[in-house]
Amino acid sequence: SLHDALPIWQDAFEHLLCGATMLQIGTALHKEGPAIFDRIIKELEEIMDKKGYQSIADFHGKLKSL
Repeated sequence: SLHDALPIWQDAFEHLLCGATMLQIGTALHKEGPAIFDRIIKELEEIMDKKGYQSIADFHGKLKSL
């Protein structure tokens, strides 16, 4: 869920919002193993649903300034 100890969904969402095309998840992969990929997808889908986005393209690179 969105309230797990490691807020990787938030990092992923924010980096994508800023226009990133790649994400570094080495520490999370080391701690959780390959299951981290399913978790990232699930949590990104949750935040996208919450914000009304249908695809990553709907918000990718949309942050213009802080």
